[in-house]
Amino acid sequence: MLWEMIPVILFFIAFKLWGIYAATAILMVLLSGQILIKKISGLKVNPAQWVTLIVVLVLGGTTLWLQDERFIKLKPSLVYMAMGAGLLAGRAITGKSVLQRLASQKLDLPLLVWYRLEWLWAGFFFFAAAANLIVAQHYSTEIWVNFKLFGLMGATFIFALIQAIYITATLSKLEALESISPGIENKSQVKHEP
Repeated sequence: MLWEMIPVILFFIAFKLWGIYAATAILMVLLSGQILIKKISGLKVNPAQWVTLIVVLVLGGTTLWLQDERFIKLKPSLVYMAMGAGLLAGRAITGKSVLQRLASQKLDLPLLVWYRLEWLWAGFFFFAAAANLIVAQHYSTEIWVNFKLFGLMGATFIFALIQAIYITATLSKLEALESISPGIENKSQVKHEP
């Protein structure tokens, strides 16, 4: 998560030192560099990272070309909307949980839990997109940059922490269930009560 936060933190620092246009250019270079490093290292670049890079390059380029900061301010909202829509559309199209496909190697959860997490994350992304639009349109660029780092990143961290607590509690219940009924091989088939 820290690796993903580096461009946002450096965007914030660059804005404080040199202004929005320099910060935008630095963000474009940093995100491109992150993707390049991952590709060279043989690491997988997930769809959200590609979407973020494309949105930053298009909106950042437009911001610099037109010298209009309104475009870069749309970036968080477009990325959040794309991620929320991607979660919901992915399940609607494939009939399977997108989150489960992305994280099933690390977590073995019942399908119902994957669906709940997916709805919660999609809702959070749409909420964050709306919050960014409100701040971007009604407040100064300085307030928006502070909100982007401390508000949106802070809210994402807290939301992820809440999800981690929920997942931990679910795994504890599943372990208790398995100790009562040994032989449960596939937890994703087990019904889960909240």
